[in-house]
Amino acid sequence: MAIHVPPGSHGHHERTSGRPRVRIALPGIIVAAGLLVGGGCGWGKGLLSGGDANVAGQVAGGAVGTLTGQSTATPTPDAAGSPVRSAPPAAREPGRGVVAGRLIDSATGLPVPDVQVQLIESGRRTLSGPDGTFRFDGVPAGSLTVALGPSDDHVIGSRPAAVGPNGYDFGLVPLIAADAPTYIAPELGGTAAGCGDTRVDIAPNAMDAPAAVRVTCIPDEAAFPAPAPAGRLPLAVVDIAPGERMLTVPATATLSLPAQPRFAAGVALDVLQLDYRRLRWNRVGSATVDAGGETARAVIGTLAPLMLVAPAFGAAGAAADSPPTIARYDVAAAADGAPIDSFASGTLIVYAGFDFGGMMNTTVRVKTTDRTGAVLFESRRPYTDAGRDNVPMIHADGGAWPVGDFLTTWSIGEPPVAVGKSVAWSVTSRPTPGPTAIAVVIAPDLARAGVSVDAPYGQAGLPPRAVPVGSLDCGRTPG
Repeated sequence: MAIHVPPGSHGHHERTSGRPRVRIALPGIIVAAGLLVGGGCGWGKGLLSGGDANVAGQVAGGAVGTLTGQSTATPTPDAAGSPVRSAPPAAREPGRGVVAGRLIDSATGLPVPDVQVQLIESGRRTLSGPDGTFRFDGVPAGSLTVALGPSDDHVIGSRPAAVGPNGYDFGLVPLIAADAPTYIAPELGGTAAGCGDTRVDIAPNAMDAPAAVRVTCIPDEAAFPAPAPAGRLPLAVVDIAPGERMLTVPATATLSLPAQPRFAAGVALDVLQLDYRRLRWNRVGSATVDAGGETARAVIGTLAPLMLVAPAFGAAGAAADSPPTIARYDVAAAADGAPIDSFASGTLIVYAGFDFGGMMNTTVRVKTTDRTGAVLFESRRPYTDAGRDNVPMIHADGGAWPVGDFLTTWSIGEPPVAVGKSVAWSVTSRPTPGPTAIAVVIAPDLARAGVSVDAPYGQAGLPPRAVPVGSLDCGRTPG
């Protein structure tokens, strides 16, 4: 059941009369519905009302800052409306045993209420208040991790902290908004679309109740809900919500793969699922690379954030008794280095890495050409059995690779019997970008209340101590 998603709609709520819109999966029908906003703990709680949407549209009148560097004043947009990049001071110390912070939407700067905030090591939980603030008291000094979510409308995140004798203040914490939901009725099933070709196909009667399913791609490693396991290369990370929703009939998840490394059709990639309580990735199965190497498909039994990771180096090769195969191929700045497609000017060597299998003194040719088709590098080497190699590519004239665009192609046999495994890459004269500064947008109402990157709580000061007894909405106990 295909869902039409207008170009550029991912990552933004569609709106009608100031209200978010949702996609409803029905046979042959696409419906845009205004999402009701109200109380309760279910779907829709915490979304912007019509009035809030008008405030969000005036964010240019608020403040903008960043989470790296130094700062001494409330940052504001310049005359052209561009963000002025400044940053917070050193970590604040709110008080002995106090851990606090304020959650805001990364795009609108509005407070994000009703988000579960959990101290992973102790299991203590609370909800962010109407102004987005949260607070824990009696936290011992030491390292800890805070999980931010799950939430109805934002991607789950996390933050590490080293709590000192006088506590730790996270300050303003931007959360990434989830993509627009697709409303799926159990008896019909449907497709929830994400970025590119990413989607989740849910069969009829796979769910026991209707659900607003969100599929949000997370391309930035800094925004992953939890770090990738050591030594594993993440290829795709997708937040599938509502999380921990078990299915009576398995669903099919199709995930878009990056430009490199590339994998041959049929290669198995590991699928990891996020454990919310421990905030770590657990292997739950494998995904098979589709023809063309642009997507991979996996069967999943639970809706939850997924991470697709590459096999360990050499593990993607075919068995020795199979036909000659190149299973994984990429270019990098170092042998077995992280795959990249843009190199700095002055680069002398680019490594062409690949996993191979089923070879019997079989020749593999690696060739690199420029835009005109001129051959700038070519090697022919025999290989046996299975393994991995990194071919150092040096420009034909012996000097550094010039600025320009290039195409590296791997082929098997002499003459070639299998061709077509190619990776495009370039050498640029632009300086290598440094760490990306994370812009912090502060909504006008908060800015008027004195909220800034330096003063996350404005005139109100530190959030009040949580009520020690009782319960919060949704049956969650306060911190």
